Amino acid sequence: MKKFFNLKPSGNNEGGHKFTASDRFKTIVTSIICAVAIWLMVVYINDPSITITLNDVDIRFSGEMALKEKGFVITGKSELPSISVSISGRRSDLIDYMDSVYIRVTVDSANETGEHEFATSVELPTTRLTLESGGSTTVTLNVEQLERKSIQILTRQTGSNKDFLVDSQIADDYVDISGAKSEIDNVAYGIASIDISSIAAASEGDYSYTMYDKNNAVIDSNETIEAQQATVHVKNTPYTKMSLPVIPELSSELADEYLIDTSRTVCTPSIVEVGVSPEFTGVGVGAVIDKVTDAETEFYLNSVTGLYIPYENSTVKITPVLARKQTKTLRVKVTAINVPEGMTADFAQETDVTLVCAEDVDADDVTAQIDLSGLDKGSHYVPVSVSGPRVASFTPLSLDVTLR
Repeated sequence: MKKFFNLKPSGNNEGGHKFTASDRFKTIVTSIICAVAIWLMVVYINDPSITITLNDVDIRFSGEMALKEKGFVITGKSELPSISVSISGRRSDLIDYMDSVYIRVTVDSANETGEHEFATSVELPTTRLTLESGGSTTVTLNVEQLERKSIQILTRQTGSNKDFLVDSQIADDYVDISGAKSEIDNVAYGIASIDISSIAAASEGDYSYTMYDKNNAVIDSNETIEAQQATVHVKNTPYTKMSLPVIPELSSELADEYLIDTSRTVCTPSIVEVGVSPEFTGVGVGAVIDKVTDAETEFYLNSVTGLYIPYENSTVKITPVLARKQTKTLRVKVTAINVPEGMTADFAQETDVTLVCAEDVDADDVTAQIDLSGLDKGSHYVPVSVSGPRVASFTPLSLDVTLR
């Protein structure tokens, strides 16, 4: 019997090529694409008219700017219930336009604060669609007074810098905000975060900020608050880290009447970490005592040119020992220092010194010296240096000295 078909083993084509898993996958994908294309053709060719229900339709508000011009603002938008509508039209039009259907709420009719009902309307993007049902005729919203105020923006540094302390200064540290009175009244200040870990040279830039409430909590959501600007401009200046001693000093007002007994005045801490630039020439950081007290009290450190004092190090605790000033003349002993080798010095061993000092200072509390370094044999007129823990100043004087 003649064979009309030459049967091949399964998995091989006429040319002897073996069908692989990849070939079978391609065939399946091609079939799916063809099926979808045929379905789309059926949909668009037949394109029947149908009715569908849209849930949680987008709600848009009109007239808000006109309402703000009256001094009011709407709140409670987020609390509105979801709204559903039924619309009809050809299947293709519903597919193309259903995402553009929305509820319009017109709010510019309010003229006073309180709860108000506002009219709504369902907005269809094309006349090819028809509203069948749904859509509230009114919604209830709260109208509040529109409030405006300025808040201060502070800086908060993040990260660590092993070599520098960074002074971060905001060019204009106040920002105007506006919104519903209930929300604006709750805003206390803002904070711009600055990462200082990689700052090694002077730099500047714009930084966003976060608003905080009166309880120092982040305001992470609001309905109506608008800010005049979203960022602040910050200049960052690095200073070399240095630990310096604290030097108590009197304010100009107290210095007229009092002096500090430095030997008995106690500072805590006695050394502080500050930032310095080449312009700084001091040997310590002044702590200004601005009131008379004998109790441990917090006083501010005094910032001078080339010195940066971080906020967290800006105060120290001092137990000051103050004494009233008076002017008196005392006869004090004079000693010579740095007498040239092999020489002797003849000079008056005592002299009268006029001092501005504490009331109870006597001659034993005062040190008077003459420095003979670098002098040759002969007669010299050498200034006397006077010091003491409770000596504020003295009238300059000199002594006749003969070196032999």
